[in-house]
Amino acid sequence: MLVASIGFTVDFIIRRLADLRGGQSVSRVVAVGLDVGDGSWSRVEQTYSLLNHYLASMSIESTLEKLHLGPRLVPQARDLIYREASSFDGDVELYLSGGPRMLIVTLMLAAYSLDINTSSKIVVVSYGEGFPGSIEFRLIHAKILSSLDKQSLNILKAIASGNDNVKSLIETLDMPRSTLYKKLEDLEKMGLAKKIYRGRWVLEEGLDKLL
Repeated sequence: MLVASIGFTVDFIIRRLADLRGGQSVSRVVAVGLDVGDGSWSRVEQTYSLLNHYLASMSIESTLEKLHLGPRLVPQARDLIYREASSFDGDVELYLSGGPRMLIVTLMLAAYSLDINTSSKIVVVSYGEGFPGSIEFRLIHAKILSSLDKQSLNILKAIASGNDNVKSLIETLDMPRSTLYKKLEDLEKMGLAKKIYRGRWVLEEGLDKLL
């Protein structure tokens, strides 16, 4: 499932679907727009109409959801993301590229305030606007990283830099072996790193983009 911000153009969403092998891995698209109360919502609806026609030709279900500008903007967005994630059996991609910046920031804040179980299903993706480049990460990784101590963060950064075995990590971090083993065990339990063959350690996919 794709939960995507939408504004006055369908280009970003169509570009993302093309990158996802023509949308073959997407069964449903939830386009989320922001009604700022100035009459511009009709343009968002027109944009969605074009998108819906395109998605229908690919047999992809879609819907347009409206967020209302006001003091409960973030809770509105959080409830929407929670509802969609809870009703879908699998990962939900939160695609933040189209629409006004306030909408994108609102959706990111809303997602970050979700509970741990729901956060574990969310993958955040954003593309550059007018320039190449993208970012993609699992929301749960960002939330866990924000609560880690400095030693654990340094271990992850060292692994990302190529220090992937215990001996190299001890030398690089000047850390007691017992402390390192305990930290690595904790990081593995949290799903941030894992031990592979010959005692090497690797980060979970995409985690390096957050370090």
